[in-house]
Amino acid sequence: MKIFYTVLLIIFIFFSSSAQFTTKTGLYFSSHETVQDYRTSLKISPDKRLDLEKGMTLSFDISFRPGDGDYGYVVRIIGDEGVHLDLVTHTTSYSTNFWLVNQDSTLFSLGWKDLKDIHYDQWVGVKINIDPLREEVSLTFHDWEQKKKLPQIKGISHPTIVFGAQREPNLVSTDVAPMTLRHIRIADHAGKILRHWELSKHVENLVYDEISGAAAEVLNPVWKIDDHVKWQQVGHLNKKNIVGVCTDDLNNRVFIIGRDTLSIYEINSKQTVSIPYQQGKPYNCRSNTFIYDPLNDHIINYNFDTDAHNVLDIQTGVWSLPGGNCNQLPAYWHHNKAIMDNTLVTFGGYGYYTYKNILLQSSLTDPRWQKMEAKGLIEPRYLSAWGEDTKEGNWYIFGGYGSKSGSQQISPRHYLDLHRFDPKSRTLEKVWNTTIEKRKSKVPASSLVPSENHDGFYALLFDNSQYHTHLQLAKIRKDISEVNFYQDSIPYTFLDTDSWSTLYLNESSQELIALTHHGDEIKLFSQAFPPMLPADIHQDIVSPFHWKERALWLTGILALFIILALVFKRKSKIPLPLHEGLPVSEVKAVVPPRSGGFYFLGGFLVFDSTGKDITSEFTPTLKLLFLLIYFYSARSGKGINSTQLTEYVWPEKTDNSARNNRNVNIRKLRLLLEKTGNVEVKNDNTYWKIVLPDNVFSDYEHLYGLADQVKSFKDNLNDQGLAEFLHYAGQGELCPSVQTEWIDKYKVDLSNRIIDELSVLLEAIPWEKANYPLMAQIASSILKHDVLNEEALQIKCTALYLMGKKGIAKHCYDKFCTEYKNSMGSDFPMKFKSLLKVYS
Repeated sequence: MKIFYTVLLIIFIFFSSSAQFTTKTGLYFSSHETVQDYRTSLKISPDKRLDLEKGMTLSFDISFRPGDGDYGYVVRIIGDEGVHLDLVTHTTSYSTNFWLVNQDSTLFSLGWKDLKDIHYDQWVGVKINIDPLREEVSLTFHDWEQKKKLPQIKGISHPTIVFGAQREPNLVSTDVAPMTLRHIRIADHAGKILRHWELSKHVENLVYDEISGAAAEVLNPVWKIDDHVKWQQVGHLNKKNIVGVCTDDLNNRVFIIGRDTLSIYEINSKQTVSIPYQQGKPYNCRSNTFIYDPLNDHIINYNFDTDAHNVLDIQTGVWSLPGGNCNQLPAYWHHNKAIMDNTLVTFGGYGYYTYKNILLQSSLTDPRWQKMEAKGLIEPRYLSAWGEDTKEGNWYIFGGYGSKSGSQQISPRHYLDLHRFDPKSRTLEKVWNTTIEKRKSKVPASSLVPSENHDGFYALLFDNSQYHTHLQLAKIRKDISEVNFYQDSIPYTFLDTDSWSTLYLNESSQELIALTHHGDEIKLFSQAFPPMLPADIHQDIVSPFHWKERALWLTGILALFIILALVFKRKSKIPLPLHEGLPVSEVKAVVPPRSGGFYFLGGFLVFDSTGKDITSEFTPTLKLLFLLIYFYSARSGKGINSTQLTEYVWPEKTDNSARNNRNVNIRKLRLLLEKTGNVEVKNDNTYWKIVLPDNVFSDYEHLYGLADQVKSFKDNLNDQGLAEFLHYAGQGELCPSVQTEWIDKYKVDLSNRIIDELSVLLEAIPWEKANYPLMAQIASSILKHDVLNEEALQIKCTALYLMGKKGIAKHCYDKFCTEYKNSMGSDFPMKFKSLLKVYS
């Protein structure tokens, strides 16, 4: 067994530097594990532009899962005059598992045995071909294929296609196959792909095909790509007499070391194995002095009071020493630890009113504690994080809480700085320091995880000044003093003498795993890797034109609109934008100009004058420089002075060095901005400012301009300005990936303005059936900027409920309750039915 783990570790190290991480895709269908109201349905109603009278092919990828019920619908193709084809599955039947049914007769049937080594959790390609000219239907499952004559198949020319739960009139069924789908395609009789739904990026209950932008409606969706945005709890353990916790990152195991028993929790299988100690016991210390040794499959228990390591052989349950209590209170609370070249190395910690900054080392073969002499210093601290960049072989230390002198009595503070440690040369050097600690009290969980492209690390940060706090994922860059936070968070109960948390990457499952330990309770959470922001998974409406073609069309349309406006001198009336279930017959989507444009709402995007996306050309430094100058210019018109720029962008540089860096990067920024339409960076008496010319678009400035017109929108709910205002207000937070102190005032000002104006609109709209979709949309936009706005929740849920979308209304309520619990630490006090009583 030891040889096995050694080989496995070597393989893991060999591949870790070149591991490829993929984005999860697909629509997970809630099946028999949930009640009928919450089972998933996907409905595709191809428009009449599709010419399918000569035939069609429906194809998709599907995977099945065990344990969530057996029987259910995969898809139903509904034609004219009651004609329909049903693909049904019974995954645990002994002989036959899949049927294609026409009305009351079975056309084809097959079992797992026909699929040649394909089984649960594997993607299978499925095709259903309808050929009305030959009066023939065929079914393909992986490499299994059969055809059959069916004269009445001519009745399927403009089908409605429903996956999962069936809610069509006279064809109702809530039996949903336990499945996940991706890449749904519709092809014509010649095999040309006309529609393609990837089922990856999406809006809340809609997903658009990649060819024409055709919408498919989803009820109770579970999008796999959302796993990159949200944390999921994957384990909850309560164990008495816990002495310490450590993790096996390679095999996704958590070791809970008790006084008499080792408990091993397998995250993948959610199973716990208990191993009573056969000989010896662990040290009964309070500072979690345990670390897993993957080369030998041992748990090492070290004690700073003695030079003897207590080693547990996991296979036999035998400790190398009898154990016992520590001699005194810990001197190194919340230190960092790692095994480097067969040596246990620790850094920092706190004890006896003193913060530490020393590196200690203890060989696994000769465990005498020694101070590791290193060039360079880090200010004393505890509650810091560290991790190795396996690509370069260096270790990085981030953040913590301590003081320059080491004394708890003399100006303790939060550190959000980054240091590099080269274990070969034993050199410590500061990489950067950020001023974010002026805004929030933040310390990291104990570990750093290298980013997918090794440009930085991921860490979990929390407020250690609160007992009921939250862990929030952040990305720490190596090349710039920037800490960017992700949206979701994890509840965490923190008391520094009784709590511990860590983060690690399980490469086999491509997941980040977060562990929290408080008292007798251990919780585990997972998030798909790499993490994403909500803006990264939002799907824009796809146009059938390429960008260059789109730019020409938009230019022509804009020119025509200007001419008509000059001739008729009147406002153009444009229907409301497509959003949140507004009736399709009454809407026309707002298409923002992309050529020469800056987009800040919901994410940062830049397009040059030809419509090309040049966002990636903004390096972290250029992006920060641009955003600082732009926002300081946009609201006050004055700009930002050179001293402020230096403080935010180059805080560690001398005046001369900062000036040189500023001049070089300003030149780079000017060249880049010229591509967008001759945007200039000006310097006026030491103040830097950016002013956009009329031909360059900014959604931020455009939205402020629209907000000034809200009064006129109240009098005309079909005005173009209202359509645009709702579109941009619904995009979400300003630059959500930028979480630094200076930008907060712009985020708060914009969100407050949007909420105020949307609230004015809501008050002016009467509770009438025709207005329900509009009210739901406005309330949804408010919740984008204030996730805990109870009034907006009430209006949105009530409007959806009265529209007949009861499942969606309940889903919105449940989502709000989860956010409320995570933020406030208590349950939302109003029940769903009580929420609806005011208007229903």
